[in-house]
Amino acid sequence: VREIPAVLGNIIVSGNKLADSIRNGHLRNQFDTATVPGAFQRIGQAINTVAEAFLQLIDAMPTTVMACAKDMRVIFVNRAGQTMFGGESIGRSCRELINASGGSGDDTGRQAMERKSAVNAELTANPQGKRTEVSVSSIPLIDSSGEASGFVEIITDITEIKDKQATMTKVANEAPSISDRVAAAAQELAAQVAAISRRAEAQPPRVESTARALTPINAPVLEAAHHATHASHQGARSPSPAQ
Repeated sequence: VREIPAVLGNIIVSGNKLADSIRNGHLRNQFDTATVPGAFQRIGQAINTVAEAFLQLIDAMPTTVMACAKDMRVIFVNRAGQTMFGGESIGRSCRELINASGGSGDDTGRQAMERKSAVNAELTANPQGKRTEVSVSSIPLIDSSGEASGFVEIITDITEIKDKQATMTKVANEAPSISDRVAAAAQELAAQVAAISRRAEAQPPRVESTARALTPINAPVLEAAHHATHASHQGARSPSPAQ
């Protein structure tokens, strides 16, 4: 019984240390149950259960969550981040992992610590050498004394969105030239229709002119045909000499 206050005091101290380490970005740290005896270990286990529940949520997020210390070294990466960066990330610099075009991979983190407020940005990252358009939200980690001890970054892959935006912009920029080509084609088609219409309108006078030219020729032909027909009928009616 006399040991109970000392044990509880130890639990409180260990709990505070764990809270500080998590507050500083070491999200996978746990309460060391080996430091307390017997049934008191259940208190430590309960603390770890709560911490693990939050950790499971962070690991289940489809976006990358990464924590960096004040020296810009990575101290935590969730599962999505492990997939994005590949291999072991702990201890490496966040600039190296993000590998941003222009070398600005840790600028938002520095600004977040300086301002002690969130900083958002969009940039072209190249994790594992693969171009990836990302949206970065850097949130400062504030220790128990109120000082910035690092930052957490939430990194969202927006490559598909950016590519679609680029396609839409390209189409919009090409629209005027496409419109001009369609208008020119329409004008050319209208000119062809007009030409065909003029030729069609010119045909009736030409037909009439041709008919009038053929009239003097048609009369003698018709008269000759009439005489030939009459003679044929007369020959058919006259009896032959044999009869």
